[in-house]
Amino acid sequence: MPLVGRFVREVLRREDARDRRRAFYEVNRRMITAMVDDVVQTTLGRLEAERPATVDGITLAKRPTVTFSEGMAHELRALRSFLFAEVYRHERLMRPMRHAEAIVEDLFQRYSADPSLLPGERGLVFGKLDAGVRARAICDFIAGMTDRFAIAEHRRLFDVTPDLG
Repeated sequence: MPLVGRFVREVLRREDARDRRRAFYEVNRRMITAMVDDVVQTTLGRLEAERPATVDGITLAKRPTVTFSEGMAHELRALRSFLFAEVYRHERLMRPMRHAEAIVEDLFQRYSADPSLLPGERGLVFGKLDAGVRARAICDFIAGMTDRFAIAEHRRLFDVTPDLG
């Protein structure tokens, strides 16, 4: 990754690069500084070229006024693509995500089929609602659950609960 690589190389040349936390912080700090500098310089250049007289001049401009340079935008697209492929969508993260989705889906299906299984008075109240309104209320209830509560509810209602660890 060119954007990250140049800062990693700079930081690793320093004496205190053995402190991994400090090095990580320093790489991030330098990347953010470079991105801010780039967007400021690009914006100033575009303002100089366009010379808008009013806010409408900026709003109606044919291209964005506040933006990254093409080079920085290209580097950020490459970084974003790498992060999605290798970090955000990595199997180690996606497996627990699929298990969590299964827990939510199971809870919704079970509560929808039998609202009396909802904790407390909800079962009585939700059971009297129109099916569409009940589905929305169940969704809202599940959305408000903490992870621990959702897992505990799943364990209460099902024989097997996926491991999110």
